[in-house]
Amino acid sequence: MSSNFSSCEPASTRGWNKKARLLPRLIASAFLLIPLILVPYLELNVTHLLNPEWPAHARMHEAWQLITNAGVASLALGWTWTRDGLARGSALGTLITAGFVVAWLVRDFYGGAMAGTATASYSLLGLDVALVVMAAAATSFLAILVLEMRLRCPSNP
Repeated sequence: MSSNFSSCEPASTRGWNKKARLLPRLIASAFLLIPLILVPYLELNVTHLLNPEWPAHARMHEAWQLITNAGVASLALGWTWTRDGLARGSALGTLITAGFVVAWLVRDFYGGAMAGTATASYSLLGLDVALVVMAAAATSFLAILVLEMRLRCPSNP
């Protein structure tokens, strides 16, 4: 896969200010620490991965999800700090965090809920704090991705 998208030049070769690209990298990195460290920490307990009431198969899927998301977040974090990887890292970050938001939105379909979780007793804007944080992360990743793509492929007048 080419390091640039389509026929556009990588942003770093176009002379873009490296300092201006530091803030998006820091924001992406902070949000990538959520699936990499915070979520596994919050779910390694009796309400999730170690829940004796969950079928063993469900716990296996929970472990798989935690390991996969942490691995993808790790890859995204590494890409975020490469010369032309911020867009790719943000795309992966969008998938991870938006996946949580979509799962929350369709929770009635599969009988899901946030009740009984470590964050359930905390709310922000009247919503579970986990939903607010993940929606903010997904929005930030998407904004960074769009900005990176605009830097790479400015529209021709």
